[in-house]
Amino acid sequence: MKNGDLRIVNFSFIIQYSLFTILSVLACQSSREAAGREDKVIVVCEDLEWRELESLISEILEKEEPFSLEGRNFFDVERIRPNDFDLYRYRKNLFLMGVLETTPLISQLLTGEAQEEVLSKKAQVFEKRDAWAKGQSMLIVTAENQDALINILKSHGEIIHRFFVGEVSKRTRERLYHDGFEVDLALRFKHSYGWSIHVPKGYKIAREDSSGRFVQLIRHFPDRLISVYWEKIDERSAELRTPNFEFRIPDEEECLNLRDSLALKYFEGDQVTRERVQSEEVNFQGRKALRLMGYWENEEKVMGGPFLAYCFIQGGRLYLLDFHLFAPGKKKWLYLLQLEEISKTFEVEDILHGERTLGGPNDIP
Repeated sequence: MKNGDLRIVNFSFIIQYSLFTILSVLACQSSREAAGREDKVIVVCEDLEWRELESLISEILEKEEPFSLEGRNFFDVERIRPNDFDLYRYRKNLFLMGVLETTPLISQLLTGEAQEEVLSKKAQVFEKRDAWAKGQSMLIVTAENQDALINILKSHGEIIHRFFVGEVSKRTRERLYHDGFEVDLALRFKHSYGWSIHVPKGYKIAREDSSGRFVQLIRHFPDRLISVYWEKIDERSAELRTPNFEFRIPDEEECLNLRDSLALKYFEGDQVTRERVQSEEVNFQGRKALRLMGYWENEEKVMGGPFLAYCFIQGGRLYLLDFHLFAPGKKKWLYLLQLEEISKTFEVEDILHGERTLGGPNDIP
């Protein structure tokens, strides 16, 4: 292991994911892959810190995942003593915390200059990737005394949580397309319908209704479903046209009404639990869109789960992309990350006049 970059987490700008380099500490020369579950964080601290901070760390990392009725945590925490660190140094998610002068492991990892930054309160949080193994994420939180350490954790707990979620998201993105994607499907949809999406290997067409302008893809174990619906914007010109003769994206209620109508036809009667929906306007692949997250359920089949959807206008069309999940007994957020990454591959050709016609031996009439 040779010197490499250790980065300070700048809390003033971390919401914009701005980090800056300060020093050299570790760099991985090993080809070894990081081990362990994506949803487990190894917390390394002395007994004294753990007795005082266990409940706070649990609140930060073990918070309940949203849009699930099963009460599962985002992360599971395993706490170890610094003396046992060598046994865990190859794990994916490492969280080291403690008072600088009483935690030898942390003082060994930080250079003298970095330690001066800590004692002068200029830097107290550091992050490092691939320190001992590829695909590894390490966060160090340290301070000059116990009270200062507690204050950092209390005031920046959400940012610490986001750091680890973000690291899992990056690894998910890299792993998701390791074996490529269904190229034939992407080309088929582009040719037949004027849009494309890169679904990883293993996804199959579940439903295709060309006259209804609806396509659904599925991958099992657990069930992950991707649905694309589109219609000419002039079919809704009256309700979506603004006073200056432009088209607005539908609001939350309009999007949910559209999804529920599609669900009655194609989702075997699934309906959205309206009071659990969260929505916001976002920039989706360079276009304005309404992003919705919530919970769907089917009372007849006693089923339910989270969903993610985007509603937007492009190329003279209104689109609704829906990604939903049925994964009983499993953590939902890990699979939602996969679906979120797949959504980023959706592309649309600008189609201003008319609808594309089907033309190929496999096209559905």
